[in-house]
Amino acid sequence: MRGGHTIVRPAGFGDVEQIRSVAAESWANAYAGIIPPETQNRALAAWYDTEAIKSAMAEDGAVFLVALAHGVVVGFIHLGPPQAGTVELLRMYVLPRNARQGVGTRLLEAGVSAYESHDAQISVAVAERNSSGRAFYEKSGFVLTGTRTVDVFGASIAEVTYIRNLEGGAA
Repeated sequence: MRGGHTIVRPAGFGDVEQIRSVAAESWANAYAGIIPPETQNRALAAWYDTEAIKSAMAEDGAVFLVALAHGVVVGFIHLGPPQAGTVELLRMYVLPRNARQGVGTRLLEAGVSAYESHDAQISVAVAERNSSGRAFYEKSGFVLTGTRTVDVFGASIAEVTYIRNLEGGAA
């Protein structure tokens, strides 16, 4: 069964180092040729600093989950608290060797279910050239809503934005 040996649970402070490792490996794979390596390193150092991750886990109304295979973190998802009818999917990564095994889908659905009582949508921004990320979100019922350019530590990155109703249907 796809993703059958995967357990999804709330992230804990003891998971921080494994989350950092998943992020580093996933970024190197997902953003090769999209975000320069030195920019990746700066972003990872800032956004995946131990205290930054712990703060994200502790944020009131946010959801931070990990996926474990055989007791090891192989993926994670972080959703921000609902604001103005929207929950922002801030980050979700699965180790490349665990991709296409249902792990991302299990993480996404567990994250969505945490907000079932909210009348809101979930939004996500994806690097425009991240074709596998875009394909995952489109397959998962997200609808393309626009494009934007963001500055990531001095690098200009084109992103696409998507929306999905929290109950799982298309926006």
